[in-house]
Amino acid sequence: MAKPAAYEVIQPVNPLRAKVGPPRPTDPGLIARAEAALQDMAGDYLGWVANDLAALEAGAAAFTAAVAPASRIEALQSVYGVVHDIKGQGATFDFKLVTGIAGSLCRYLERTAEIGGAEVPADPEIVGAHVDALRAVIGHGVKGDGGSLGREVESGLAKAIQRSLDRAKSAAPR
Repeated sequence: MAKPAAYEVIQPVNPLRAKVGPPRPTDPGLIARAEAALQDMAGDYLGWVANDLAALEAGAAAFTAAVAPASRIEALQSVYGVVHDIKGQGATFDFKLVTGIAGSLCRYLERTAEIGGAEVPADPEIVGAHVDALRAVIGHGVKGDGGSLGREVESGLAKAIQRSLDRAKSAAPR
């Protein structure tokens, strides 16, 4: 039987621990102050999101009005940026339905870009339906997931998106 070859185990140096430092105990008071600050900001959320909604409406209108592919793509990039911000903030302030609708529009825009890029842009009706849904939810200050009405809205948007994506796939250049 052959003698096993000699080997050396090399332990790589992990400089991350030195940069991060040792674990620190969690300060419950600090966490409580952060949560209180977040609660104080919650009252301002509807004002912030109303500004974002106005920017979203302007971007959607620019998209609908644009004729040149480059202008349509630029408008959609603006829409995506604003709706992505709305998505990220909604659940933080207990507006889960806002996050759900905004997330739906983000995913839709991502999927249409994957299907055909400039050749198969998003459907203005789908973008408009999401903007209308967000306007209604924000305008009425609907917190949480919106209950059965919220589920109905999200389901309707999902069905419309699927129909739109099916059309886009069949129209995409092969």
